[in-house]
Amino acid sequence: MYTYKFVKVKHSVWTGKAKESIEDIIEEYASLGWRFSSIFTDGGSAKTTKIVFEKKVDDAYYDGRTSRPLLQDEDFV
Repeated sequence: MYTYKFVKVKHSVWTGKAKESIEDIIEEYASLGWRFSSIFTDGGSAKTTKIVFEKKVDDAYYDGRTSRPLLQDEDFV
């Protein structure tokens, strides 16, 4: 099981460039045990980039947000 973290990086309205170094963010989270998963850009007038990190979780009932048990495969039969 994995838990995910989504990091939003804002872009300059004038230049369109990210206001923070994406490479530095990835290295920082990697040093904390997070694995880089994916990256995508949200368009629109306030352009942002979202970086997705994942981390393995050993507890089968942990969903990263709440204490409720996750659905099991047999719940979908």
